Amino acid sequence: MFSKLLSCIVAFSFVTSLIAMPLAGNYTIGGTSPDFTSINAAIIALDSNGISAPVIFNIRNGSYPELLFFSAVAGASPLNTITFQGESGDSSLVEINGATTANQQNTLRLNQINYLTIKHLTFRQYPNVNNNAVVFINRGKYCTIENCELFGHFSSNSSATEYVVQGCNDSNLVIRNSYLRGAVSGCYLGNPFFSHRNLLVDNCNVATSLFIDAGAFATIRGNTILARVLLQATSRAIINNNYIQNTLQCISSSGWPLQKMKIYNNVIIGGSAQGAVAYGFRASSSSDYDFYNNTIYMNTPTMSGYCIYAETSSSGISIKNNIFYREDTLSTNYIFRYPNAESYVGNIVSDHNLFYRNGTSFSNNYDSLAAFTNGTGLDSNSVYADPQFTSASNLYTTSASVNNIGVPISYITTDILGNIRSAFSPTIGAYENLLVTKNTSLKLLYKLGSLICYPNPASNKLTILHAKSSSIIIQNSLGEIVYSNANLNAFETIDVSKFANGLYILISNNQHTKFIKK
Repeated sequence: MFSKLLSCIVAFSFVTSLIAMPLAGNYTIGGTSPDFTSINAAIIALDSNGISAPVIFNIRNGSYPELLFFSAVAGASPLNTITFQGESGDSSLVEINGATTANQQNTLRLNQINYLTIKHLTFRQYPNVNNNAVVFINRGKYCTIENCELFGHFSSNSSATEYVVQGCNDSNLVIRNSYLRGAVSGCYLGNPFFSHRNLLVDNCNVATSLFIDAGAFATIRGNTILARVLLQATSRAIINNNYIQNTLQCISSSGWPLQKMKIYNNVIIGGSAQGAVAYGFRASSSSDYDFYNNTIYMNTPTMSGYCIYAETSSSGISIKNNIFYREDTLSTNYIFRYPNAESYVGNIVSDHNLFYRNGTSFSNNYDSLAAFTNGTGLDSNSVYADPQFTSASNLYTTSASVNNIGVPISYITTDILGNIRSAFSPTIGAYENLLVTKNTSLKLLYKLGSLICYPNPASNKLTILHAKSSSIIIQNSLGEIVYSNANLNAFETIDVSKFANGLYILISNNQHTKFIKK
């Protein structure tokens, strides 16, 4: 009797050990004969078994009415990573859209999980009084969301989504090549209760505000952002190559004397009100930052404001190679304000900039660039001239006044579109007028497999070079696809004459570049 009982115990233990084997390799979710019938079934297996090698879950096309909750997975490491991805590679074909509840107010919740990648998926919240954030991130590290579409429900009533994304990893959260839409409070990335590091928001289309709170070494790069960008209590951030249709604001955000916060190659159009005043860029209680090669266009005819407002009582401020332009003629609107610059001239370097406005007001204390320079000693090599923008939405300049008057900045070798900047006398503003047109340069880039398009800006024809034939799409600044070709030749010219003037993103495989139609 005892021997039979012992045999049963051994057999049960053997079966249990098989069931609890760590996951490894590729699995399918949904569709015909899947390994897992639902995404949550796969998550339960991860929680129960852990992993012993990299795992990839391929989610088949369809709608998944689920709410996903990830927590730490045993065995996850830099080598043993976890990936959940749309099997087809098209994010629009896989939608996760479970109805939120009082206990689970997020469509996707990451709770202290490490080494997770989510890609080629759509997460959507429909009207629901329990909606909070589409994606909520509680600590963890090395999580990536890429090529995804994140949709909240924007509304003035209680069914609205509060945030598209809320929270942050302890380190190395990446949000790349994704669409973020629809939330009352926008995207809140950070946590005032712990210091996060190395946040990256790269090449995203963000139709909501973006708020980076606390932390160090955040990089905001190559995005189209249709609302306010705010950095608060961040350290040594890099904000470059963004197209911002609102305002950029830094509050108590600084660098170090030998590792400065860098803001460069950005286009800022518009400006939102902070109280009764509108700004293109505002820095308050912020020190040790570079503001280089940016283009700011302001047109707020019914509201007072500035293209740039930089508090000079903080030290280590450098403002060079920028274009500051005001379209409106309101007498209380100024191009810029450096409060008490005369008293703090040792804290700020401002030079090689272009200033212009259609009205008569220059700054709040001076009526001309010459008077400002005489009073402060700043901007002695700057100019006052009309940059002659192509249009209010296309800030590529047609005036020779911007050419070759900038000073070289060692870490700025290309412009917002990827055009190579002059190493000796670069164009000021976000766009470089020296295009890559020499055959030797094109051949080198082509050999390296870069995605190239020229001329840039383009009026009628756009030539696209790539190392091999591939599919390609072109999106406008709103993320709408205006052109697609599933089999583009390695060297091909397309007609863009009917495109509306403005900024476009050209995407092929895992590469992207930008061009302007004028």
